[in-house]
Amino acid sequence: MIANWQISKKWNIGFSWMFISGQPVTVPNDIFLLPNANYSLANLQSNINSQYMFNQGERNNFRMKTFHKLDISSEYRFKMLGLDATFNLGAYNIYNRLNSSFYYIGKSDINTNGQVQPVLKSVSLFPFIPSTSLKVKF
Repeated sequence: MIANWQISKKWNIGFSWMFISGQPVTVPNDIFLLPNANYSLANLQSNINSQYMFNQGERNNFRMKTFHKLDISSEYRFKMLGLDATFNLGAYNIYNRLNSSFYYIGKSDINTNGQVQPVLKSVSLFPFIPSTSLKVKF
């Protein structure tokens, strides 16, 4: 959804809201501990994926969390040294939503039995990012 509003000949503001339903991804259906795995706590903590075998199951068997963000911008037009200039001030992902970019199998915290378990984790990129620019037409 996009909205632009020209307040005056010099001022313009804009909003852009994006919503994406969860994208399909493939995650393991089953996770098995390898029978010849080194069960030491230090080894399990250092490399969780070498201790387990993953059964992927069907392709695209899971959906990521929904993705949404709001971007805003304001623009001011003026003359600078007789040239047309535009100053822009904006922000990406204004409410700082942690949208998942990808998932991976990571390790959980150590539980009460002293065991580390594989868990599905996500990584979020691009939090709130302010921006500014100055454009001069020659």
